[in-house]
Amino acid sequence: MAHFSRLQITLHWLTLLLTGIAYAAIELRGWATKGSSVYLFMKDMHYDMGVLVWALMFLRLYLKHKYPDPIRSLRLPLLTRIRSLRLPLLTGST
Repeated sequence: MAHFSRLQITLHWLTLLLTGIAYAAIELRGWATKGSSVYLFMKDMHYDMGVLVWALMFLRLYLKHKYPDPIRSLRLPLLTRIRSLRLPLLTGST
């Protein structure tokens, strides 16, 4: 079974982490006094994380075109197939 490349998976989770840091920085900025060093640090961190996320997205788009997506199996797992049979039997429909 084909998978996404290790680099694609790593960049995916790194993007999520940086997005969370950017969000936390802008939310926590409100706790600091406006104009203080903590306030400015959080604002700068939010901006820097946003730029990093933006750059990572271009890298991820490049890798998406370089490595094809894995082919997904259309076959359903056994339990899902059994559950799909159960509904028509219970409702009396065909």
